Amino acid sequence: MTPGQLVKAMSIALDVPEETVVQHDRNLVVAGLRTKGGRGRSAPEVTTLDAARLFIAVLGSMRTKDSVATVKQFDGTIFQADKPTYIYIAGAKLHLEGDPEALEFDSAIARLPLNHNIIEALAALIHEASQPIEDLQSFFDRFAELGVSCSSPSACAKIGGDRYIRYSPVEESQNQTPRNWDERHYYAWGVQQERSAHGSAIMLLGAAFRENGLRYSNAYEAYLAGYGTHDQGRGCHDAQQGVVG
Repeated sequence: MTPGQLVKAMSIALDVPEETVVQHDRNLVVAGLRTKGGRGRSAPEVTTLDAARLFIAVLGSMRTKDSVATVKQFDGTIFQADKPTYIYIAGAKLHLEGDPEALEFDSAIARLPLNHNIIEALAALIHEASQPIEDLQSFFDRFAELGVSCSSPSACAKIGGDRYIRYSPVEESQNQTPRNWDERHYYAWGVQQERSAHGSAIMLLGAAFRENGLRYSNAYEAYLAGYGTHDQGRGCHDAQQGVVG
């Protein structure tokens, strides 16, 4: 998938004006945070990591000029386990192979290192959603109820629905106080923004990677095809008819 196809797919998946996504994408390219190369036939193939960074830039930024800062801040988050990730045996601290909460949540996230961040988790989920669909109902059951939320500028994030897993800044997860006034001001003061996206966004981005771009011209067309509706049976029926990518 080309960068232009990713921008179009992200605009549809998040129902955000394409010109807004274009600006975020440009900012990431300049900062070296998105795969880049030539144009036209020599345009590079973007990765799911590129998609995850653009997703976070669009969802988490308060302004389009904040793209790079937002991605770097959320790159500094860490999976916040609600259950112990280590045990002591004979006085030695031994880390568990995987966190029980992550293992129960989704296999794609369970395979990641315990210290993974929200961007890595999103990239893994988009990659899984891009794979060939063997069972449509299982596909919808897995991704449709997911949600992604970002709180800015505190850089806290969640993935899930009624059950969710959290990602927090490293300082917060280690119960450390900010090292200086600028850092404390950033995390504790000013306007806060929390935005969220549904699991349909992950499914749409997965389809875009699977088919080199989305066949829909806007978010409403994707909605009519079954993405984002509560009627998953209808969505599966449309998918069987070749509507859902």
